[in-house]
Amino acid sequence: MHLFTAGPAQTPQQLLSLLSTPPLHHRSQEFEALFGECHALLRAILDLPFVFSLCCSGSGAMESAICSFAPKKILILNHGKFSKRWLQIAQNFQIPSIDYQLPQGEIHQIPQILDYLKLGVDCVCLQSVESSSGTRQDFENITQTIKEYDPSILTIIDGIASFCIKPIQTQNIDIFIASSQKALMLPAGLGFVFLSHFAYEKLQKTQPLSFYLALQNYLKQPIAFSLPSHLFIALKASLEFYLSNLPLQYTTIQNRFAILQNLLSHHAISLYSKHPSLGIIAFNDPQGKLREKLREKSILISNGQGELKDRISRIANFGLLQDFDLLLERLKDCLNSL
Repeated sequence: MHLFTAGPAQTPQQLLSLLSTPPLHHRSQEFEALFGECHALLRAILDLPFVFSLCCSGSGAMESAICSFAPKKILILNHGKFSKRWLQIAQNFQIPSIDYQLPQGEIHQIPQILDYLKLGVDCVCLQSVESSSGTRQDFENITQTIKEYDPSILTIIDGIASFCIKPIQTQNIDIFIASSQKALMLPAGLGFVFLSHFAYEKLQKTQPLSFYLALQNYLKQPIAFSLPSHLFIALKASLEFYLSNLPLQYTTIQNRFAILQNLLSHHAISLYSKHPSLGIIAFNDPQGKLREKLREKSILISNGQGELKDRISRIANFGLLQDFDLLLERLKDCLNSL
């Protein structure tokens, strides 16, 4: 089965071979050097000065951001399963939260966000892409608006479905979450938390709400706990590949999005969201008929989430390391047979 799901990604052979290398001890000089190289590569892709690596999925990195900064009152821009996760995390830590909820597929509007900011929040959590519906949030303008209103408000972005998918403007982002299992084409297991200078200074003054996921553990010891060396070996190769091909990576993703959109449109199938993302392409697929046709041809794509489960399907468009021509070939066969 070939994975074109919204996550995890199909790990290409050149990375799979690296995942089978003998483990390095996480306190060895060899691993420390590898760890430092990976962090330098991560910062070269995303223009934020600090990054922390955690042994967890992307959701663990989201929880780490909340527990480490312990906000007093959070505004959550909720329009799907994964943006709702911010709310669930905040509730578990008993942090007061404002749930600005919209139907799936819609995006949040600046005037309403400004109204909610007046209620005294010190943190805003949102998605770059709500991957449950393939909807791209206008996070650049939202974070700019927040910082113009009050630069002390923390802006936290779940960027898991955007990292290495398109260039990210970071000037108004304090905390950015990424993970290993989407465009990096690795198994789940590594979460990344990037910080601005403002967030880093705040982190040093904050008492965390939990132990293992607290970023404060890494201030004096960057490798605070055991880490999976095989994932870092493959991560280094993945990051080096992208850094040498970033313009082509971004162009390829844009072109493949257009090709896929045109192909679906030719068969009277529309994208689900009016604000579609490039990396998670969601389209209307009642009862998952096209999804099941693809499964019969050994192509696995994702269904929708929640109320969209049997209404839409989602295809991952993660770029150069994917065999996208295989997907297109089998998708054309399925469309012609429907």
